[in-house]
Amino acid sequence: MNMSIVPSTIKKSYKKIIMINTLLNFNLLKKKNIIVLLFFLFLFESVSAQCTTSFTVSSVNATCVSNGKIVVTIPTTATTNCTNWVAEIVKVGGTATQSNVPVNGGDVTFSALAAGDYNVKLTDGTTTLNYTSNPVRITSSFVPMNVNTSFVVPTCPSSSSSYVADGVLTVNIPSGGIGPFEYTVNYTKPSPAAGTVNLVWTGSSRSHSFSGIDGGVTATVIVKDLAGGEAGCETQITKTPILASNTTPAIAFYARAFSYERDCASGTASCNNVNLFVNLSNVTATKLTTIQNNNANITIAGVTYPLTYIGVSFGVSRFKYDSSLAGRPKLTNGTVVTTTFFDGCTTISKTATVTMNNNFFNVVPTTTFDSSTCSPKYKLLLLGDQDISNTDGTIDRAVYFCPTNSILIEKRISTGPDVYTTVPSSSISPDPSTTTNPLGVTFGFISISLYLVSTPNESIRVPDINFPLLNSSVKLNFF
Repeated sequence: MNMSIVPSTIKKSYKKIIMINTLLNFNLLKKKNIIVLLFFLFLFESVSAQCTTSFTVSSVNATCVSNGKIVVTIPTTATTNCTNWVAEIVKVGGTATQSNVPVNGGDVTFSALAAGDYNVKLTDGTTTLNYTSNPVRITSSFVPMNVNTSFVVPTCPSSSSSYVADGVLTVNIPSGGIGPFEYTVNYTKPSPAAGTVNLVWTGSSRSHSFSGIDGGVTATVIVKDLAGGEAGCETQITKTPILASNTTPAIAFYARAFSYERDCASGTASCNNVNLFVNLSNVTATKLTTIQNNNANITIAGVTYPLTYIGVSFGVSRFKYDSSLAGRPKLTNGTVVTTTFFDGCTTISKTATVTMNNNFFNVVPTTTFDSSTCSPKYKLLLLGDQDISNTDGTIDRAVYFCPTNSILIEKRISTGPDVYTTVPSSSISPDPSTTTNPLGVTFGFISISLYLVSTPNESIRVPDINFPLLNSSVKLNFF
């Protein structure tokens, strides 16, 4: 169009149209550029958010129960962006543990790990990158503690009057663990005592003994391996040993606690003086040591004297009152005595009246048949001792014959007055006159069996030639 011939009004309108179209074209181009720019920004952001396409894993084996390590390394670059990413390990058969990945990459360390196999991965919740060499194995050179206990029972039984808690509990760690160690012992005190006992000791020693421990309880023993305070290394073992009581039987008077024996060395014709022997059971070597330390005594008329230990006979521990020592009274028939013994745990005491009669006679007659002569034989079992029953129900024993005894067998030949005659040796088998101790008093048997060839009539008596016994006769009924 030739604009020179166009009216000015139309020219102005055309110019406006051209300007508007130009503006519209420019705005359209601007919008397209913005869209393109936004696309590239999105693409860049998407690439950046990937964090990494590969990572490495290293491990450190454990030296205790759980101080192993796994280190996950994410490459660090100028474009690395690991926002919202985590590293995760899962022990086979266990649960997952996670830790945030540094925004710009780097190391993620998992510590205090026990021996085992672990699977490792990176994830942001949407994308997951598994470690290509899964599983990662952690080993350990750690040897667990081996714990045992031993117990020395208290000195005395808990039922004894002298009981104290003096047992010793020893806790040992013969192998394993690192140290130092914490030892803990606790238990409830036995009845009738009340309360609990709690003991703690810490040190590098692999053995520790706790003293002052009760017997008859179940203790809880805890040994904790502190492992130098290193994280993940502390372990503990619990034991519940049964601590025994002292069941040693207490000393006791034997079934026949007192043995009275005629003191035939006193030189008196009637042998009135008496030796006292005291018989005890359950006397151990340890108890005997204590007893002999001025803990075996006899009290006579309010005065106390020590008893003398003379040894063991037939399993019975024997003590004697030695009246031959200066200043000591003699014991005679009817003397009241009290003996007391203490073995470190138990005190026992016995009071009795000394018994030594002069009219004692104990014989058991029986009739046997001698097949070689086709005639009867009359057997006499002579006993040189007698049980003495006390008012408290206990029984003692009196030995009436002397340790050296020469006995006669006499039979009554007439009455009014009674007349006795000695039975000849030829009529007695074995002949008691051939020995000075036919009753065996010193050997503990205190008896002899004799055979009479002919019937001894109604009555016999058996006196000791050295110290004749009074009224020692008995009517015999043979059968």
